[in-house]
Amino acid sequence: MFTYQIWSERHKNTSDKNLIKAERIFTLAFGIVIILLALLIPFMGGSEKVVVTILTMVIAPLFIPSVWGLFSRRITGRQAIWAMCITYALGITLKYTAGDIVNNQVLEATVGLLIPVFIMTVMEIRGRIKGYECNRYNEISKLTDPEADTEPDAQTKQAVKSYSFMAISCFCVTLASIGLLLVWLLMTDENAANVRYIMTVSCWIIAAITCIYITYRLIDSCKSKSRLS
Repeated sequence: MFTYQIWSERHKNTSDKNLIKAERIFTLAFGIVIILLALLIPFMGGSEKVVVTILTMVIAPLFIPSVWGLFSRRITGRQAIWAMCITYALGITLKYTAGDIVNNQVLEATVGLLIPVFIMTVMEIRGRIKGYECNRYNEISKLTDPEADTEPDAQTKQAVKSYSFMAISCFCVTLASIGLLLVWLLMTDENAANVRYIMTVSCWIIAAITCIYITYRLIDSCKSKSRLS
């Protein structure tokens, strides 16, 4: 994705051979970075601490401006990128300057959640006061699809329904597998009473969801056969 979406945009006249070569180089570079990060995990407080830090200080500042921009007509893509960059700059600065003063979890939550929300709120209020609206948003709003309100035919409805059933079936199979694993753990491991209670309730919830879905599929199958007959 990095090669075709970013690098190729700056080198539009490059050949396929050079694209493949660049893709290999970027893949190797990203692989080395990931391996180095994995090797540094024990020195960074363990995998749990690293995952929490990544979620709060990396994923959240990336996610909040992106989603905010989808629903706001006053936020441009450039502003969302600026919000991410400012959050990351403040996060790194506070991490190495106030890390010994402020609790680490409070600091990460503040940087990852409160700062991007504050920045996007300021940008939203500023755009509202100035009466600014993103030109790209207005262009997209004017686009119309004459076929969007057309009633889909029976074949399309059946295809959508089959795809939905497939997705839900995969989800239920995954839940059922987790439920069976929990049952096996209940039968083989000796856990505390509160843990066993949580596991038992989870098993019953999974069983209820699976039974409801199977019942719905059976009823829907009977209705479909009755319509065909």
